[in-house]
Amino acid sequence: MNIKNLILVVIFLFIIFSPKNIFSQHQHISPKGQEKPSYIEKKVKFWTCSMHPQIKLPNPGKCPICFMDLIPVYEEKEVKKGLPIISFTEQERKFAEIETSTVQYRDLIFEIKLLGKIEYDETKIANISAWIPGRVDKLYLNFVGAYVKKGEPIFQIYSPELITAQQEYLIALRRYQSALESKNEEEIYSSKIIKQAVEKKLELFGILPEQIKEIEKRGYATDKMDIYAPISGVIIERDVFEGKYFNTGDVLFKIADLSSLWIKLDVYEKDIPYVGIGQKVIFITESFPNQIFSGKVVFIDPFINEKTRTFKVRLEIYNPEGKLKPGMFGHAILKKNLGKKLSIPATAPLLTGKRAVVYVEVKPNVFEGREVVLGRKAGDFYPVISGLKLGEKVVTKGNFKIDASLQIQAKPSMMKLQKNE
Repeated sequence: MNIKNLILVVIFLFIIFSPKNIFSQHQHISPKGQEKPSYIEKKVKFWTCSMHPQIKLPNPGKCPICFMDLIPVYEEKEVKKGLPIISFTEQERKFAEIETSTVQYRDLIFEIKLLGKIEYDETKIANISAWIPGRVDKLYLNFVGAYVKKGEPIFQIYSPELITAQQEYLIALRRYQSALESKNEEEIYSSKIIKQAVEKKLELFGILPEQIKEIEKRGYATDKMDIYAPISGVIIERDVFEGKYFNTGDVLFKIADLSSLWIKLDVYEKDIPYVGIGQKVIFITESFPNQIFSGKVVFIDPFINEKTRTFKVRLEIYNPEGKLKPGMFGHAILKKNLGKKLSIPATAPLLTGKRAVVYVEVKPNVFEGREVVLGRKAGDFYPVISGLKLGEKVVTKGNFKIDASLQIQAKPSMMKLQKNE
């Protein structure tokens, strides 16, 4: 503590213990909130030094150690017990820098801030599997991380079954064309059914309608066929190389659309009331601290982890510019609008474990200690459950100084009072 601060503390204590201080008259309130007047008979017990409390002299004078004026310590007799009321002069109030705020209804927004990890959106992952056995003859994209647009060729295959299916389709097509020329309705109907069946077979082999039209235009079967990307995205898995044989069902490529991503969070059990499907979310990463990404809650796990007492929440975050990458960490902020609630600023209550106490200005410069019940902090405010009324003024700055003044004078302190008092 520097000299300047030391002098200020000494002056404040001198004012507090001044015989003219109007602390000599105060009241107490019962725990139920009913006022009980309490009259104090004040008598000087001894004189002491604010810097050297071990000095106790019967008469006023100077401290024999630091030569400061001695201050009185009063012997007080209280008629009734209760919670304290304390008064200040206007000068004392300014010196203590006491400020108040009105108890009023405010629009409260509760925020939950959690660490999250970005993952792929599993609903936007395309598995390119082999629908027929064959061999990879050519790769157009041969590394993981490559970006591909929907409809672009990824690789080229050779498959004897595919050649046979093309020939079957060409035969069915010629028969259907002949039936149309003969104008035989029965033949037209039967040949059309056969043509559609073979066409469906080609589609089940992974051949696109555009490729089937090319077969019609070409008029003969080819031994090689290109396989195209079903979605736009990034290749996240490749399990083939040129010349590799594959069987039906083998997964050859995986493509992920990164325009939207998932974020999985562990939310504490106590926060269940503040999370809901469709709730808007903002997400901030260390890589882009000045940019806010928007998303929403799309899934809430119906089960609680019994060990951690948390439940899983999945967010869907939008990533149109592709800045977010799977594996990144960031902070998700979930907001819940609580509506208008009777509330006080967060600086008003003195929190002592499970108790919350405030000082209320019941008259100009007269402050009453009161125990209150508060809800969970929402931003810079606490919702009031009980103990305060609309329009009352609570101390938001200087409340610790008020409580300290009571302790210095050996009077009941809100921080030390027990519930049964």
